[in-house]
Amino acid sequence: MSVTAQYPWINLLKVDKLSPVTINTRIRFELVAEGDELLFAWYIYRNGERIDYIPYHEVNVLEWEPSDPGSYYIKAFTRDKEGEQVSMKSAEYKVIDCLKYEDIKNITPSLQSPQHVGATIKWEAIVTGEELQYAWYVFKEGKRVGYMPFSKSKLLEWSPTEKGTYKIKLFVKDLSGNKFSKWSIDYIIQ
Repeated sequence: MSVTAQYPWINLLKVDKLSPVTINTRIRFELVAEGDELLFAWYIYRNGERIDYIPYHEVNVLEWEPSDPGSYYIKAFTRDKEGEQVSMKSAEYKVIDCLKYEDIKNITPSLQSPQHVGATIKWEAIVTGEELQYAWYVFKEGKRVGYMPFSKSKLLEWSPTEKGTYKIKLFVKDLSGNKFSKWSIDYIIQ
């Protein structure tokens, strides 16, 4: 005769958003487990240190909104009516700050104005933040004459084909869709 002990068993720790996310984004974790009369507890770690916990209760879901940037992970526990406990740790979750207007420090050209038609000018976005995307617009005397769609490139390489007064407008957006823009100085092509 063989006797098998029944212990709680974790099948899966589901999460509804992929890392990275911006602060104050609601993230839903669900612990899928098997066992008799299960209770669930949650530990939240930031940069390797436990910062919060939710004691054992009957709900297998954690809805959480991190308010600070950092590297997080969740440790989910379940225990049965006999007090047998198992746990599962989530993958590391990166939480980044939201983009703000003041994060766009400057837009700098590689060559000082004025320059000549055909010169290759590299514009660089000086921006504080992570996981950002950049779009570049080129204006000549108030009219848009060029465009580079959103990408991860902080650089715009530009060779003007006509004389005139130009301005570059940089758009920056973060993972949450927060978007800000900044104008360059007037740039003269002779």
